[in-house]
Amino acid sequence: MASAVDETVQFMHQTAREFIIRTITHASQLQFEITDMTHRTVAATWVRYLILCFTSPCMQEGFSKITSWAESDFRAYAEYLNEWPLIEYTLRFMKEHLHLCGSNEEVTQLVTTLIRLLTDNQASYFLGRYLGCHLGHSNGKEIPVNEQQEASENIIYSTLNAAAEPKLPHVAEALLLTCAQNCPDAEQKTPLIISAQKGLVGATQLFLNKNIEKDAKDNLGRTALHYAAENGSEAIVQLLTEQKANKRIVDNQKKTALHIAVEKS
Repeated sequence: MASAVDETVQFMHQTAREFIIRTITHASQLQFEITDMTHRTVAATWVRYLILCFTSPCMQEGFSKITSWAESDFRAYAEYLNEWPLIEYTLRFMKEHLHLCGSNEEVTQLVTTLIRLLTDNQASYFLGRYLGCHLGHSNGKEIPVNEQQEASENIIYSTLNAAAEPKLPHVAEALLLTCAQNCPDAEQKTPLIISAQKGLVGATQLFLNKNIEKDAKDNLGRTALHYAAENGSEAIVQLLTEQKANKRIVDNQKKTALHIAVEKS
């Protein structure tokens, strides 16, 4: 059994080393043999892994069928995604594997299938957009911003908010990655701004923990603090002020967050 495990580890990509040695302590002493075939195998494996995650009966007959999401649905979705701990690793390194394995018809077809599955499903549309942008795939570049975009954005941020507790680390890190590196939009809203605008305390805290720019502005010149003040989100205002968010920034209408708060009171 040990020799079989050793052989598997030797053919893993170096980025998997940290993950592997969590459970196989002697893995740090092993040599990694990296070839084009290794990258193709790893890339194909990770794509299949995501396909399995988003085509499971739980996904297809459960979350993809929800038309009106409740707080309990977001929590259940977060718990489901957390049962797939390799999602974070896959999203973080799959682009590198695909680049290094070169042009391979099998892998290309798998990626095409994955992106189609994700963008046909409201619950995972956000991930299809993310992969389409960051894999540089021809089909991915053509993914339209359609009526699913707003609904899917609400799902990803609300699921992240539900995953803010420490006991759901895998999904929190994966969703933080997709939010922080998703395709830029015309409104120039950062993930922190979106979380504050939606009034999501847990998600806002997670982004602040990642040191995302606190005072970034959107196309209206507004910061996360402006939106928290507008919504009367005292908890988020407190989080932002504790992190030294600039209270004096004015938006395109020359209003500070305090001006907006007074107008709403």
